[in-house]
Amino acid sequence: MTDERWLLIGTDARFKKLAVQLSKPHRTVVYKYTDEWNEELVMLSKKLQPNRIVLPIHPPKWSADMNSFLSVAENAKLFVGRTTPDFKQQLSTSQTVNYLEDEQFIWQNAKLTAEGMLRSFYDHEQRSMNGQHLIITGFGRVAKMTAALCRDLGASIHVMARSATQIYEAEAFGYKASVLAPEALEGKSDYVINTIPVKWLTVAFSEKLQSSTTVFDLASAPGCLAFEEQPDFDYIQLPALPGKFFPIDAADLLIQTIELHNAKYKEEHHA
Repeated sequence: MTDERWLLIGTDARFKKLAVQLSKPHRTVVYKYTDEWNEELVMLSKKLQPNRIVLPIHPPKWSADMNSFLSVAENAKLFVGRTTPDFKQQLSTSQTVNYLEDEQFIWQNAKLTAEGMLRSFYDHEQRSMNGQHLIITGFGRVAKMTAALCRDLGASIHVMARSATQIYEAEAFGYKASVLAPEALEGKSDYVINTIPVKWLTVAFSEKLQSSTTVFDLASAPGCLAFEEQPDFDYIQLPALPGKFFPIDAADLLIQTIELHNAKYKEEHHA
């Protein structure tokens, strides 16, 4: 059996537990609490010669040359999170797993995000979800899980999406659905839950929102707000909810995903 030499890089809270869980016989696991590829890691990699590398959730920063990483990665299986277009272009597709794009991971992470959204709602509003009027923007996985959870608790749901496919899908699930447009915001809405990672919330949209409305933004930074002025409504950014509220479950999910792909890699390459 080939010894596995793992190098983990990242500051996300899940990585510490990942390093512990990966530590098994026939494995050397080195974890560095950093999101940056630097000279220290270059020197470490020369000694360790890793054949498994796990990169941060967010795109790594580069204080050492990217080529120094690529030379280390030539003989390693890579597990990457988010990547920049430039970095992604440099990676070998056959040797790279994007763990954030694993379908099972995405759905289970969406479930944790929906639960985290509910926890944030209770903490911020100190009110029951029953009887609330919610607008949910987008109808991807996070939106689907959030809508289902909130409807089960008695909220009324209005899905606003940019694509006809998502609108028809939301209608098929029994939700009120419409195109994401300022005029569609008219009427009663206690809360807006955004899941679209684009700055769509312009002044034209904000003028249609009541000052009593709260916008919960679940999208990654920079969020959906498209203007710099302080909005009249309450705007709350809530990225990375699984790691914030459910660090153990989020870590377990990441571990399961990486172990699954590592097992497939070993089976295919006897490595």
